[in-house]
Amino acid sequence: MIQQQRFGGNMLQVTMTIGKKYGIGSNGIMRAVFPTILRDSLYVAGMLGVTPMVQNFLMTHNNLSENQAGFYASLIGSHSFTYSLTHLTTYSLTHSLTHSPTHSLT
Repeated sequence: MIQQQRFGGNMLQVTMTIGKKYGIGSNGIMRAVFPTILRDSLYVAGMLGVTPMVQNFLMTHNNLSENQAGFYASLIGSHSFTYSLTHLTTYSLTHSLTHSPTHSLT
């Protein structure tokens, strides 16, 4: 996503460019796989784990309907985890790309 924003093109073109220039290993395509897995696993944990607990709490303690409680719970359960982790992941990738002493994608 960062490379696509920086250089333009579609996802396939950017992926092919990174693959040709840096390979598939830890400096190329696979560089983003583990942060992506971590971000998505926390999103799923928030959505499937936290959301039902928050929804039940809101229904019992705040007298909200099931739909209202579900809406607010989904905001809390999924977006708070995803928002914070996405910004941390983006910062760490950007920081490592721009401050790496041996390797840069610029």
